[in-house]
Amino acid sequence: MKNFSDFGKPQGQETGTGQSRAKDTDVAWLAGIVDGEGCFSVTFGGKERRSITPRLAIGNTSMLMMNRIQQIVSCVSGKIYKIRARDNKTPNVVFVVEITSQKALKPLLVSLIPHLTVKQQQAKEVLAFCNSRAQRVNYHDGYTEWEQGIAGRLKTMNRAHFVHPTPGVETKREAPSTIH
Repeated sequence: MKNFSDFGKPQGQETGTGQSRAKDTDVAWLAGIVDGEGCFSVTFGGKERRSITPRLAIGNTSMLMMNRIQQIVSCVSGKIYKIRARDNKTPNVVFVVEITSQKALKPLLVSLIPHLTVKQQQAKEVLAFCNSRAQRVNYHDGYTEWEQGIAGRLKTMNRAHFVHPTPGVETKREAPSTIH
């Protein structure tokens, strides 16, 4: 069993700067989890809902899995994110890690994008949004039409893959016949 004092500390290879970085296999593993269990989105907040915050949320019922996700995310982003428990009024509690800091999202997205399949385009849109905001001198100038367009596209992309389950009917999709 892991020593509790090591919980959430980055694990991995030395970069030569004294910081550790995640192994490529860990990043690829995380990308698979993000493709299946993650959600890229934007939230609107502030007065009159004018603030746009990009977000990556990863949830699962396995605390063991969430601990590994937390370690890899903290290793890549340089920030430790807390694991929250969310009660969905189901028999199992869902544990969630949410990354909303653009500064932390950027290195994480750069690492994940080459390994993502299902959510690669969403990740690219979030990265483009973060890069655009990083170039702004004054964050209080508001959002460009292009940045607002990214937020709109992300909302549409999230709806495009939604399959509303009918009670008592399985919602499994048939696998594609060829892989590109």
